[in-house]
Amino acid sequence: MAGPGAAEAELPATVAAAWGVRERSQKGPKPALSLARIVDAGVRVADSEGLDAVSMGRVAALLDTAPMSLYRHVSSKDELVRLMVDAAWGDSPGPTLAGEDWRAGLSRWAWAMRAALRRHPWAAHIPISGLPIMPREIDEFLAPIPYIIPAQLFAALLADAKGLDPDQPRSLSKITRTL
Repeated sequence: MAGPGAAEAELPATVAAAWGVRERSQKGPKPALSLARIVDAGVRVADSEGLDAVSMGRVAALLDTAPMSLYRHVSSKDELVRLMVDAAWGDSPGPTLAGEDWRAGLSRWAWAMRAALRRHPWAAHIPISGLPIMPREIDEFLAPIPYIIPAQLFAALLADAKGLDPDQPRSLSKITRTL
């Protein structure tokens, strides 16, 4: 049986950083840089000069610091790019609006995705590898589900996952409260 903290030990550094659960070393002074500033600088470089121009040296120059100082926050350029892509997606268009049918909801979601890619066209060139695990990837992945899966089927799937009977009124009440 794994001890306390075992789950955190298995969490990839990039994912831990994106979710804000990676602990900062307590040794030394508080760093002048932050992960958010580094990711933002990387996005600015990619937006203005293209993804190929992103390097630890170029990002450090934009932040007026030494390239090695970035490694306190990101372990590699690959990790930086992964975090940049998550930041580039921006926030999800949000939940279903009152009176919004599935076509309008999917349309709103698609236009939001298009807007993100127009702001950051380089993000479209990063291949998708695996399931979404970054915060904004998950938001973007889950956002259209209520429009694609009919509400009754969604409730049944949720009920099944929670071990409830969707045909029983009390179970249905419990399910709809979780939506």
